Amino acid sequence: MDYTVVGDMVNLASRLEELTKAYNVPLIISETVEEQVNKDYKSRILDRVKVVGKTEAINIYTVRDSLTEKEAQGWRLNNTAMKLYFMKNFTEAARIFRDIFNYIANDHLSKNMITRCTAYIKNPPPEDWDGTITMMHK
Repeated sequence: MDYTVVGDMVNLASRLEELTKAYNVPLIISETVEEQVNKDYKSRILDRVKVVGKTEAINIYTVRDSLTEKEAQGWRLNNTAMKLYFMKNFTEAARIFRDIFNYIANDHLSKNMITRCTAYIKNPPPEDWDGTITMMHK
């Protein structure tokens, strides 16, 4: 016998697993899962993405069961900076992303988000921009 799993949730899980490489984290979960586990695990928003095969964007997160106090402070700052980013306050978001390096040295996500914020400060996104990144590959 050959066992196979198929379906929308399996496809989404596969797409999120592929994103772990791009975001340099061991685990990525959807916002639906984050809502279920955020009382038991620490979560950090990574982005808003539209993955291949989906028409709607979702917020994606990484989670851990424990953090050092410095990491926890960095994750709190990240979540604040991401809110500002989605509100198009790129200058303040970039400032907070830079502050994260005081808590998480060489933070991959902060580096990427500073680059994005800097680009959007120079060339603002369109009015209907909602922060969504469309992933073009599986």
